[in-house]
Amino acid sequence: MTDKADTPNAELGKVVVETLVSEGLIITDQKETILSKICDGKMTLSEWKSCIEMKILKGEGKLKDGKSDQQNRA
Repeated sequence: MTDKADTPNAELGKVVVETLVSEGLIITDQKETILSKICDGKMTLSEWKSCIEMKILKGEGKLKDGKSDQQNRA
């Protein structure tokens, strides 16, 4: 049986995720979730947008504990 981590999808997914992190496009907290979704072919457009928006919010200091300031005020 082939381990999921050894598949071509997993190897490519790792390269993609590491590149996104090194380029500062996603936060490292999301690496494993994103990798899993990429490898399974289940990463949606809205999830891609959300990842990038979270990185922008965190960079601007508007994201705490994985939530935006608006979500933290609620």
